[in-house]
Amino acid sequence: SKKGFYAGIGVSAGYLLKARNKQISAERGKQKIAGNFNLNDWRTAAIGELGIGNIRLYGSYGFSNLFADNNQYGFDFNPYAVGIRLSKF
Repeated sequence: SKKGFYAGIGVSAGYLLKARNKQISAERGKQKIAGNFNLNDWRTAAIGELGIGNIRLYGSYGFSNLFADNNQYGFDFNPYAVGIRLSKF
């Protein structure tokens, strides 16, 4: 029905192919920088959704550290995201 309950869980994985950044400033002009920016090449995350009808709450939590193991600053950050999805399906 149109007011049905929805729940879903899963796992997401990804690999960093390219990382690029472009900065424009008055002092330095336009700079294009390519590299991995000390980010981890592999990403794994748990994902989940809860919804009623056309509205769903979405969340994900990264299992792997965002930065590479050899980062010089010692950051240990696991990315997460929350949001709302609107759908007609």
